[in-house]
Amino acid sequence: MPTTFSRIYWLLLGISLTCKAEDLLVATKKGSTATLGQVLKLDADSFADHVAGDVSIFVKFYAPWCGHCKRIAPVWMEFAQKLVEEPSLKHKVLAAEVNADENTALAKEYGVTGYPTFVFFPPKGSSQRPMHYGGPQKVEDFVRFAGSRTTALFLDRGKASRVFALDVLAWRFAQGGGDAREDMMRRVREVRDRDSAPGSMRASAEMYLKLMEKSIKAEDPGKFLEEEKERLDRLIRSGQLTDEKLSEVTARRSILDGFLHETLLPGGVPL
Repeated sequence: MPTTFSRIYWLLLGISLTCKAEDLLVATKKGSTATLGQVLKLDADSFADHVAGDVSIFVKFYAPWCGHCKRIAPVWMEFAQKLVEEPSLKHKVLAAEVNADENTALAKEYGVTGYPTFVFFPPKGSSQRPMHYGGPQKVEDFVRFAGSRTTALFLDRGKASRVFALDVLAWRFAQGGGDAREDMMRRVREVRDRDSAPGSMRASAEMYLKLMEKSIKAEDPGKFLEEEKERLDRLIRSGQLTDEKLSEVTARRSILDGFLHETLLPGGVPL
């Protein structure tokens, strides 16, 4: 007869194993899941069940007879496993593959003309389009590219905090001298303090103003803005932020682009 201790031990072990198994699953779309650390095999039937869902999917289109595809296969598997180890990519990016010989229409749809071809598919709700990757093909190269696309997706969401008129003031602040900067700050304060302005605009104005105030205290305001951009990018990639803090940081990082890049009118006309 098992003792009370042994029964408790096996019960806890079962719970632990179940939790670990569930931790390795990620929902790609409603009703569809994939296993982290493994290459997700897709075909014409399953492609729509996973791509453009809740996570980004980095797809390798290959042909079974392709020599380079055979050589890259273990690298791609290692990349899939590496995604689990990267906090900023776990549960956000999956590695997948499609046999292009058996799914010719699907390969043609995404511009596959040679093998292997790598295409990064963003999640649903993104304004970004699928992007081909043609860079070096080591594990660290794939990780770096996936990280850059994930950061870009976060910044894309942060654009909701950008205000065109405030971008103009931010750019002129960054390009101007002492008096010009004070004038731009005064104008941003007016927006922040205007009772008739929408609450979201006033909140954004507060973020623009804080960056201006920190910048003007720095010995080299331009250098401060560049370093702040790099610091926020590292924070976004760290995977250590709560959802609330991540939203705040991505909004601030997106607003920084208003200081660092000339604001363009529709059609690409500079102000």
